[in-house]
Amino acid sequence: MVLLTLMTDRTGKLLLAALALLFLCALPRPVGAQTASEAGAFNAAMKEFRAGIYPLSELELADFVRKFPESAHAPEAILFQARAAIEQQKFKVAVELLSTNAALAGPLADEYRYWLGDAHLLSTNFQAAGEAFASLITEFTNSTRLLAASYDEALIRFNFTTGPAPSNCCNSPTALSAKKPCFGLR
Repeated sequence: MVLLTLMTDRTGKLLLAALALLFLCALPRPVGAQTASEAGAFNAAMKEFRAGIYPLSELELADFVRKFPESAHAPEAILFQARAAIEQQKFKVAVELLSTNAALAGPLADEYRYWLGDAHLLSTNFQAAGEAFASLITEFTNSTRLLAASYDEALIRFNFTTGPAPSNCCNSPTALSAKKPCFGLR
């Protein structure tokens, strides 16, 4: 009865419209929907990365993940934040980002694993690098990084192990336990 009374006068109609608008604004956004600021922030950070401005890109990607942790782009932002850190020789930062966020990687899991191996390799942690590349090879058989990971793992095993040949140790990520020093890897 009160609702009908409100609907008859002009103030009541405006009040109902305001309530309806407030209700619609309070509804959760559909999954995958993103705001203009979210898309703009991600695109700006990726533009910086592609331009080779890694320090700024790393900061912007970290800021993006802080502001939009539920974004569909968050796993990709973390990956490129780690890659920006690698480009600046901040290998520990990259390893930390990729390791702690691996569970969030989703379809980028093979990319996370590859760049984790690369960060370990560049920081001369050859055992961890070999294990990361070997696990990528065995767990992600359709990865676009399969050839590069196979090459890097074989190179590590050739230069730093006294164990079996690389083709025989792809199924045994622990084969790096018997490593010997070698020079001039990268």
